[in-house]
Amino acid sequence: MKALIFGGSGALGRSMVKVFKGWKVTSVDFNKNEECENIIIKNASDINFLKSELNTLEKFNCIVCVAGGWTGGSIKDENVLQVYEDMNQKSVVPALVCSHLATTQLSRQGLLIFTGAYSVFNAPTPSMIGYALAKTAVHTLAIQTAVSTHLPEDSAVITLLPETIDTPANRQAMPKEDFTKWANPDQVAGLVRSWAEGLNRPKNGAFVHLRVKNGSIAPDFL
Repeated sequence: MKALIFGGSGALGRSMVKVFKGWKVTSVDFNKNEECENIIIKNASDINFLKSELNTLEKFNCIVCVAGGWTGGSIKDENVLQVYEDMNQKSVVPALVCSHLATTQLSRQGLLIFTGAYSVFNAPTPSMIGYALAKTAVHTLAIQTAVSTHLPEDSAVITLLPETIDTPANRQAMPKEDFTKWANPDQVAGLVRSWAEGLNRPKNGAFVHLRVKNGSIAPDFL
């Protein structure tokens, strides 16, 4: 079994790599993850380089896009365009690359995972306009990809909708919050692995709200 983790050196990406232990895992990121094979990129949009590095007949059973980032700011801010461009590069471009790769690199009955945002999916978020635009684009890409005729037979596109993930960066940014209400990244990864192995796998095109209840993730399939 093979998994491709785009963003495998980030906090959630490292959990994905760890939890998928026993699979042949490849991380795509700007930095190396010592726990798996790596493709180090300089530009997330360099599809040709990435495809040349992935030139193999053995396809991936699961492609997971967990690359991203967060920046706040409203439409009034003078740097609104720069913020949007940054969010686009960090969230939309990796998701689009993974979608493209899935047309040739994903196996039959494979799984393509996008990472969206429940806050953006659920209601307007004008205090983080660049982030909202980027995540909305990811949600739209997921919808379009799920109905594409170019994906392998019986494959599924699933979009994660976390609220807040319990990462070191989030703890540092919000030290007074109740961390027990945040999604544990290992639990998120465990959920994805179970779907990849066919357990309680959501239908193609599903959006999954990662609610946290009593310290555990209670997914709502939307």
